[in-house]
Amino acid sequence: MRINKFLSFSGLTSRRKAEDLILSGKVEVNDKVISDLSYKVDPNKDVVKVNGRLVKIRKKRHYLLFYKPRWVLTALGKDPGGLKTLDEYIKDLKIRLFPAGRLDFDSEGLLLLTDDGDFAHKIHHPSFEVVKKYQVLVNPIFDIVDKEKVLSGCVLMGKYVKPDSFKILKDLSDASWLEIAFHEGMKHLVKEYLKKMGYSVKRLIRVAIGDFRLTGVPGSYRWLSEEEVSNFKKRYFGEMTGDNDGKY
Repeated sequence: MRINKFLSFSGLTSRRKAEDLILSGKVEVNDKVISDLSYKVDPNKDVVKVNGRLVKIRKKRHYLLFYKPRWVLTALGKDPGGLKTLDEYIKDLKIRLFPAGRLDFDSEGLLLLTDDGDFAHKIHHPSFEVVKKYQVLVNPIFDIVDKEKVLSGCVLMGKYVKPDSFKILKDLSDASWLEIAFHEGMKHLVKEYLKKMGYSVKRLIRVAIGDFRLTGVPGSYRWLSEEEVSNFKKRYFGEMTGDNDGKY
């Protein structure tokens, strides 16, 4: 595939404006500046960048934000034990989606479902630092003197981890609501981390994944627009996949 055709297929710009990008020396293939309009690339092998930023051919992908209720398995299909799964809420969708990450059976909140495997991998890989934010109910009542300890981090499952942010939301008679965020993707991270700090998590709600925020009611969902996905990929993954009219 010719490089100008590749750039237009990526959704970055028109083929004519792609030629301007190439001739102005803004396009690299495998870290080599390309100025030949007839240069051919293999979309499956070659790494193409414009002004140092990765560009990929845009294929139609689907992204759905789902408000997972409590007592629902983050799984597709029927559960042998009769527990509720995601299928109960999305079985009528004509598109086959899978969850990007998971929430425990007794946890609730924001869950992203997609058919984009690369996106699903990156959103939970710690190197991309996509922060997941949680509101948690813990007991006993949180002691303010422990705040510095929580923010300082600890070794968990053989790895040093610390939250990206932490704050106390509200104290109840025998418990506290906290907000804590991590970009790590370790299993049961929030529960195990707070347990090591001396607190038991009684309820956990994921309220954000990067820029995506929890909205609606348990069991509801909404589709992400191309613009939302494109902006997210630019910010966190350094990818240009939207219609930017060649301005990069």
